[in-house]
Amino acid sequence: MYTALFVASGPAVLHYVPMTPTFPADRAYSYVDRGRALLGNPWLERRWSAFLGTTNGLWHKPPACVWSNVPGDELAAPVDGAMQPAMAFGEVAWSEEANPYGATLVQTRTGLGLTVEVRTLAFHAAPAMVRTATLIHRQTPPQDGWMLVDELRLGVTGGEASAPRPASMRSTPLGEDIGAVIALERPGSGLLMAAGADGRVEADLQGDPHVRFAGRLTPQPRGQRSVAPFALLAFYAGTAGREGVAVMRKTMDLWREYLEYTNRRSAGIEQEGTSDIP
Repeated sequence: MYTALFVASGPAVLHYVPMTPTFPADRAYSYVDRGRALLGNPWLERRWSAFLGTTNGLWHKPPACVWSNVPGDELAAPVDGAMQPAMAFGEVAWSEEANPYGATLVQTRTGLGLTVEVRTLAFHAAPAMVRTATLIHRQTPPQDGWMLVDELRLGVTGGEASAPRPASMRSTPLGEDIGAVIALERPGSGLLMAAGADGRVEADLQGDPHVRFAGRLTPQPRGQRSVAPFALLAFYAGTAGREGVAVMRKTMDLWREYLEYTNRRSAGIEQEGTSDIP
């Protein structure tokens, strides 16, 4: 909930003073205003610049561990054989959605003959969020190649932060719909990063530490959607091989249920829409 205070500073003069928004402590939430967009749940929160669409912060709440407050590229898509950054597709428009599984922030950009839609879902019941990116081909011919789905720079400015270190998850099978997964740890906080099938996640911890998620696009006819493999972020406390694996399994179970829910909902909407056509 967002609250504000109107302060009188003279006869018939009121000044609007925004106050800090408050969010539920037991479920996922989203919020957008002219300067920022944010998405979170009881365990984590991520913030973006509402104007640029770049991350301003990601932190693990219970241990109060900041993982990032440095903007990254976040998105790039192939157009005519060349990778184009997010800003090449125009200004970002934000919208919010709610469903039984969590809260979703949607970023939409339209340019270069494409509409780029990025959806990030924070779960009510898991310390995780999942991001998907879709290209809708309007005038540009179908694109083929890799798409940068997300980038997280692990730097922290204005304070001390220990460097993240890799953690082992052993050879635990997590499902055929996961293409790659890595784990990083700081004292008291672990961060899992996974990419969907036909996706990859790469961490570079030297110099300017960062993580990149990339996915292979399948060419689609004009007017259709190309969906890149998902990018998943999840936090855990403990060891990657035990608590990390448990969090990943719970998150993936919820993600699969959510996909079934959206598929059923889409099918119902399509049936309802076509039933009215003579």
